[in-house]
This record gives sequence, C-alpha cells and structure tokens, in this order.
Amino acid sequence: MNKTILSLNQKHLVIATLNLSHNYYLSEVIPNIEFYPSPRTSAFLKNYRLILKQEGSRLIILQEGKYEDSIWVPKIAIQETHSLVLGIKFNDEMFQNKTNVPFYTSKDQKFFININDVEVSNSKEDLKIYPFAGGVFPSTSDLKLSLVNIKYESSSEIKNLPVDKINNYEDFIPGIYTFQFENQEESTFIWSNFDNLYDGYVSFDIQQNAQNIFNYKFNNREIHWEYILVSNILKDLESCLVVDDNLEMEFNFEENEKDQSQFVFSSLNPIALKEKYPNKLSLEKMGEKLLNLPFPELKNFNIKSIDVKKSVNKYFLTTYVNL
Repeated sequence: MNKTILSLNQKHLVIATLNLSHNYYLSEVIPNIEFYPSPRTSAFLKNYRLILKQEGSRLIILQEGKYEDSIWVPKIAIQETHSLVLGIKFNDEMFQNKTNVPFYTSKDQKFFININDVEVSNSKEDLKIYPFAGGVFPSTSDLKLSLVNIKYESSSEIKNLPVDKINNYEDFIPGIYTFQFENQEESTFIWSNFDNLYDGYVSFDIQQNAQNIFNYKFNNREIHWEYILVSNILKDLESCLVVDDNLEMEFNFEENEKDQSQFVFSSLNPIALKEKYPNKLSLEKMGEKLLNLPFPELKNFNIKSIDVKKSVNKYFLTTYVNL
C-alpha cells in the first residue's frame, strides 16, 4: 500500500478507507475477500475521478487533485454526502462456521452492514441476516395484507417512503427495507438491483471534508467442543481427563446412552473459534498423559436439539479419537 500511495501522492490523496477484519484470523485480515461496487457507486467513483484500491481486506479510495499552499484541492470536489454500496464475496465455504452469524436456512439470505460510526468498530454482536430480494423492487400491488409504511435503512439514515408513490420510484438504493402492515406485522428484507451471488453487502457514507475512516470487525463464533473416544484396549475411560496446558479450556465426561463403547468429553463452556491456538490438549489418566488431542476441524459440526418446540439447538465441533 505505501508504495502505491507514494507513487501517486503528487496527484492523489486517500480520502476514505474501509477496513473489514475478522477475529478468527491471527492477523484479523480476511483472505480471499472480494469487493464489487454497485452500479451507482461505480458511476460515482468515475464521475468524481476517484480510484478504488484493495489491499487484503482493506479498501482505500484515492481522490485526484493537488496541494496548493499545503491545502488539498480536489480536481472534482465531492458535493454533499454520498452513500456507497459494495457487494462482498468471501470465497470461503466455512465463513458461516467461523462467524457469529445465524446459520442460513436458504441461499436467499444475506447480510447488509451499514457502517454508521467513523473509527469505531462494532461491539460483540451477532451479524444479522435477512431474506434477499433482487432485480425489480417487490411490487406492493401483489401483497395480501394492507401496507401502511415502507421503512428504508442506510448507513446514514432511516426514513419512511410514501406507500402511495412507491411504484413510481425508479432509483431505489440497495439497503434494508421493512414493509409495515396495517395489522402491525412487519417484513424485513434486503433489496439490491445488482448481483445476487454476493455473500452480503456493506454501505458507508463519504464526505469531502471528513476523515471517512470506517471499520467493521466480524466476530468469531463460540461453539462447544466434544471428543468422542473409542477404544477396544483401554478401559475405564470415564476416569480420564482432558487437560489444557494453559488452563483455559475445561472438559466434562458425559454418558453416551446410544453407544456405550464411546466415551464423550465436552467443553463446559463454548470456545471461540480461531485460526490457531496456543493451547495444548491432552488426554490423561491418573496423572499419566495418554496422548495429545487434535483440535476439531470446522467441517465437523454436530447439532443437538435441546428444546425442539422452541427450536433451540446446541452446536458442537465433534472429533473422534481412536485409542
């Protein structure tokens, strides 16, 4: 990045940055991520002679201009505030596993991140997902319930759109929309008029005389680990312990009612998923170390229903160990 900016600093200045990071990775840099500006955003960048550069999971926007008496004078000054929308592809089939996000129930669910705060990362919150609608904006004339209001949420505002004129709008902005009905029910969805193959979208506003530094951190998922031990040689495995050298993880023995030949050890508390752990886990019996335990793989998800009526599940990473 420094080389790029140094070679352009006579004609270009960084006017905005967007940094997406993820707690799962040691460096917090998200590998293989791709950004795609919406058609409206691409037109804005072109009209204002702006250059979009990507480095890792960070985007920078360079503005053409020059310094006059140590004051930056853009070739084309940005008027007012502009909202930019970009599609995101992670190119990672394990993104849902790594990230604190509800598991998608269909391919037509996505996330839409509106970044409202400058230089402030998001708190430890779930990443919300919504149903997705693409192409032509949903027709209100086909709705069975009486629509009384349409709410639109962007990175800079939440506003209401008049229902009686909704079919006359020709320039909708991608974002989060909520249909509010007469019976007080609501239906919230993401609408975008460009590629629906993205994993999600991000939106932020830039101004000419502002810092325009935006950060968003994806939080890693916390999940229970379980080891299922199988042995035809060793007995009394229920008297064994799973020991963490760092004393951070604790495991408890559980009876396996379905298969008494398997001995299960589950973490007492959910464990944050990370790219790499400094911990060393081992199986011990009467103070003697039997073997070092491997760390669970992300693909080995096991779902246990705790309360079927309320659809409450408990997620596990399951590892089978043959002794």
